[in-house]
Amino acid sequence: MRYSMAVLGNASKSQALLIAEDGSFLRHERDQGMEWRDSSYGLPAITTRQLVERLARSQNLKFHHLVGKCEVVMIAMAGLDERHSGERFRNQLADCQVRPESVVFRSLAEANHAGAFHCGPGVLLRCGHGSSAFIKDYVGRTTLIGGGGRLVGDHGSGFWLGKKSLQTVARVRDGRATSEERAFSLKLLEKVFNSLDFSRPFDLIEETVHILAELGVRRFLTEFGKSAVSLAEAGDDFARSLVDVAFAHLLDLIDRPLRTLDCNESLALCLRGSMIEEGTYFRNGLLQHIYSRVPNLKSPSDGRNGAHSDVVGAGLLALNPARSAATTLNEKQSVFVSSVTGYGWSESRPPFIGPLLSLTAVTHR
Repeated sequence: MRYSMAVLGNASKSQALLIAEDGSFLRHERDQGMEWRDSSYGLPAITTRQLVERLARSQNLKFHHLVGKCEVVMIAMAGLDERHSGERFRNQLADCQVRPESVVFRSLAEANHAGAFHCGPGVLLRCGHGSSAFIKDYVGRTTLIGGGGRLVGDHGSGFWLGKKSLQTVARVRDGRATSEERAFSLKLLEKVFNSLDFSRPFDLIEETVHILAELGVRRFLTEFGKSAVSLAEAGDDFARSLVDVAFAHLLDLIDRPLRTLDCNESLALCLRGSMIEEGTYFRNGLLQHIYSRVPNLKSPSDGRNGAHSDVVGAGLLALNPARSAATTLNEKQSVFVSSVTGYGWSESRPPFIGPLLSLTAVTHR
């Protein structure tokens, strides 16, 4: 039997799927979070190897036997996509005995999009530890925007909000902040640390870098950003101004690209990421900004925020590695979706089903 494999990596967790040659789903595994840019050196390749080893054991195969039988290993990982050569990661995978010639890279945004829209047309906007968008129109044209990482991108994300909030705390600590910034910083420290010690977040970041590398800092600042959103929801004016700037950055990811595509038909909108999924204030505010500038976007007709999750999207991409312009599922992809949908999960939050978000809460059109 021949196989296809999908590996998905982001800051919160990594996952892998094994798919039979007829497209049927065989196995799902998960491990620690990983990103290409911010994980410690070698961690993405090591974690990928560990996931593949578990998939092999589930089929009573040796690791090298399964790798040899894989037609494609689709990897959708934060910080790595087809805009980059990926040679350094391919070399690390080769050191871990994962054949680089079978590896195909796709963006995390595209995996989310494929899962949400079953490879059909639509607009996918992600906002969590990072920010990015993926758009596909009715003739199969695609565009990937953002996802540039903490140095050149991720504007409007939870990480970005956390960084801006921390910079405000630093301004207060250094005695160069406005009264509004000081009031915000005091509320933030009280909320996050139950303390007014201005050195606390900086000490914690230093400790986190030593233990969990930059990926740990990204997680910490994202949670910091979520606390800033909570203060905005509670009415803090400075927090609201920060969140409004975040909305503007996120809107910029889809507004101009949609105009460039010049799509005459309305596209469905799907929002993903921890900033979207964990609270209605941020989600509804973002929707209001989007619909005020791009009114022809529509919510999925059934009110669900997409059909399936990002890891299912990675599986769909593995079954179409050549990335045809088709906007409907091929035969193997249809088999895969049917077998995944019928799979029972004991976890409280099944990873295969897309989050049930109220995307119709904001009146538009």
